[in-house]
Amino acid sequence: MPVYYYQARDYEGLVHRGTIEAAAPSQVVELMNAVGLFVTDLRPHKATWKKWAFLRRVSLKDLAVFSRQLAVMVRGHLPLVKALEVLAAQTSNSFLKGVVLDLKNQVEKGKALHEAMDQHPEAFPELFVAMVGAGEEAGLLDDALEILARHYEKEDAVVKKVKTASIYPVVVLAFAVLVVVFLISFVLPRFSRLFSGFGAQLPWPTRFLLACGNFLHHNYLFLTWLLFVAVFGLIAFLKSEEGKNWWDWCVLKLPVLGKIYMQLAVYRFSKILGNLVQAGVPILRALEVAANTVGNRVVASGIMAARANIREGETIAAPLAATGVFPLMVTEMIAVGESTGSLDEMLHQVAAYTEGELTYTLDNLTSLLEPVLILFIAGVVGFVVLSIFLPIVSTWKALGTLR
Repeated sequence: MPVYYYQARDYEGLVHRGTIEAAAPSQVVELMNAVGLFVTDLRPHKATWKKWAFLRRVSLKDLAVFSRQLAVMVRGHLPLVKALEVLAAQTSNSFLKGVVLDLKNQVEKGKALHEAMDQHPEAFPELFVAMVGAGEEAGLLDDALEILARHYEKEDAVVKKVKTASIYPVVVLAFAVLVVVFLISFVLPRFSRLFSGFGAQLPWPTRFLLACGNFLHHNYLFLTWLLFVAVFGLIAFLKSEEGKNWWDWCVLKLPVLGKIYMQLAVYRFSKILGNLVQAGVPILRALEVAANTVGNRVVASGIMAARANIREGETIAAPLAATGVFPLMVTEMIAVGESTGSLDEMLHQVAAYTEGELTYTLDNLTSLLEPVLILFIAGVVGFVVLSIFLPIVSTWKALGTLR
């Protein structure tokens, strides 16, 4: 849909500005009026931000806040249309604002909320739509939204921990590389010219780093072009189905980080499946949603393979164990949940246990990485500094012999 820039005033005269997606300008006016805003300026938004997915993003935090606020209003017996109207007025995410206004418009015309959400997959994940649908069918929409709020709050916290643990060493190493490149490209050559003027023999560490610096200096255009081609080639490959499968396989095989991402996938699977079963979603549909939202294609393939066997009449635990993807403890706990009729409760216990294991692993990784990275960087930078100071000693000795 086209994107429009709007400027509007509310009943108190306050000015509101933003962008919104709508089929036509008249729909923008209608949507704005529905939330008590009166359009004073409206024009097509010509910026290219719509092409960039990260600017059309609805974060986990946005979903958690949306779910909790809507749950409170539904539980307070506020009409759904009015609740969506209030949410649209309150949200600061302009993309989500347009989506919520469209939800309000469709619900007002008689469409179920989950059906309206299903038309906005870029805003509402499959899990969200399935949970809302189950809540609407059971007449427990507020409970379903409350479960979603807790789920996305927890998911947001866990994902942030994993990202921090993954990005921290990369950032530190990148900084170390930049420092070393700067020293050998700009600082060391100036010292070497000075020392050569005194006739001093340069030590081998200095000569080695000078050779590296000269190589970078004389080939920086080629190296920049090569890096550019490699990065964009990798991005293009990772956008393909084969590339995505390869990346997810590689992630799980990484030392230490592979264990973390497997724990994250198991946590998501057990949490999502537990929530869906608790909401009354049929198990085959719940497994399909879990596979599509677990975040790793290798794990998702295992879930879908197990789902095919479950559809033929097998139990849940045995096919999941046969895939070799899930830890034995997880499948055993699922088997106990099946036999006792408390599958959702057991899945939540698996999620809680896995979250604890994940937190423990992340804390240990962070505490281990910090001294290792410090020692590594100290060693590299120390080698460069030594390469600078060794010629000083050589020059001092050379000057001493001249006396």
